[in-house]
Amino acid sequence: MIQVQDLSKSFNDPKRGTRLAVDHVSFEVHAGEVFGLLGPNGAGKTTTLRLMATLLRPTGGTATLNGFDINRQPEKVREQIGFLSGDMGLYGRLTPREILDFFGQLSGMQPAQRAKRIAELFSMFDMQSFADVRTDKISTGMKQKTAIARTMLRS
Repeated sequence: MIQVQDLSKSFNDPKRGTRLAVDHVSFEVHAGEVFGLLGPNGAGKTTTLRLMATLLRPTGGTATLNGFDINRQPEKVREQIGFLSGDMGLYGRLTPREILDFFGQLSGMQPAQRAKRIAELFSMFDMQSFADVRTDKISTGMKQKTAIARTMLRS
């Protein structure tokens, strides 16, 4: 479950002064629901997601993800989620298998747990045929599968 209460974020711009990017946003998403943030460019959608993922600190308000508060328990929030932005953030010299193994290590997964989860994700996304090919040599669709699998590694 996700609860967002009065979430705000402002940035200081030396030329334009304080700019409000997220203006007291509140919403709830219950287990099993599909939820979309819609709005024009510059409306604060990506900033809201970055706040919820603890990549930015809010100016005001808070959010809880599965009961963990983004302000008081950011490390617990990060254990609960995967975050994928428009930039897939893949390392071209690494294979999908190496990328998932690396991120699994970063998140503290044990070797057997990592191997099992990586095998599950490769099967789920039909990635076996390119699992050991450098990502700078695979198609955009294959890169997208790799990036999505990376975000799902801990789930």
